[in-house]
Amino acid sequence: TTKSQEMVQPTSKLHHIIIASVVFKDDAKAMVSELKQQGYSDACILTGSERIRVSIGSYNTREEAERQLIDVRKNNAYKDAWLLVR
Repeated sequence: TTKSQEMVQPTSKLHHIIIASVVFKDDAKAMVSELKQQGYSDACILTGSERIRVSIGSYNTREEAERQLIDVRKNNAYKDAWLLVR
């Protein structure tokens, strides 16, 4: 797989912690690269109808995602993170 394919990950997990929504894929790629360098190994790009979202983590259950969201929001840079369920 190419580096670009690794950033845009299809996932069976339905609960995603979103830290950003952007218009340009290059912006999302840069954010994911930085997140991975910061230790967020599950960071990836989620594509939607109009926006490209940057996920810091994806989870199988809402409970697990909500627990992680609380931790993520402790970092001031991600205080506006939110949960996407699809």
